[in-house]
Amino acid sequence: MKLNMPSSPFENQRKGLSVNRLVLMLAAFFALIMNIPFLSQLQQILANSQEHYLLVLLSAPVLLFGVFCLVFTWLTFPYVTKPLLVFILLTSAGVFYGSMTFGVVFDYDMIENIFQTDHAEAASYL
Repeated sequence: MKLNMPSSPFENQRKGLSVNRLVLMLAAFFALIMNIPFLSQLQQILANSQEHYLLVLLSAPVLLFGVFCLVFTWLTFPYVTKPLLVFILLTSAGVFYGSMTFGVVFDYDMIENIFQTDHAEAASYL
């Protein structure tokens, strides 16, 4: 009698990316990459202050990571999580491009202007 033993301990595991890993990866990406403009501004502000400079500069990405983990975890609903997180990723990529290329800070008024922009004005930025 031959037993069907898996050839490796990981063979029977489900393939793909779990929601928890997706949330952790996106939180790290947003904290470290998508917040480069914020972190560089923070570094410039803290450069004038010698007190606790390194502590604040290193704790900012850790705090951002925790906040993003919390927010993305709240957005995890069955069948909606991955499409919603993809939408958030694509939208924030556009915001990141605008802030890095044009040096603008996106606030509520800027987002409102984006939704009021017509096709011709939007095409001029591409």
